Amino acid sequence: MRVIKRDALEKLKMSAPDYGWTVEMQIRAIKAQLRVKEYPVPYRRRAAGRSKVSRNLTDALRAGRKILWVIGREAVQRRKPLS
Repeated sequence: MRVIKRDALEKLKMSAPDYGWTVEMQIRAIKAQLRVKEYPVPYRRRAAGRSKVSRNLTDALRAGRKILWVIGREAVQRRKPLS
């Protein structure tokens, strides 16, 4: 689980609306020199329904492509402060 304070999140100026959001948040948090720490949380198997991403190969590839695109976009941007 990742937690971020609202004021810090607003400084990151997030733009990815879907699968790239979490990786964008992590990259921008590092660029903004925010302290980053992951906390393990217990979880169980999905009780009902199916994952939208893993239900078929096409959706999984589409999500992976989006995540890689966000990583590439963030890599080519200059390392300027986000504030």
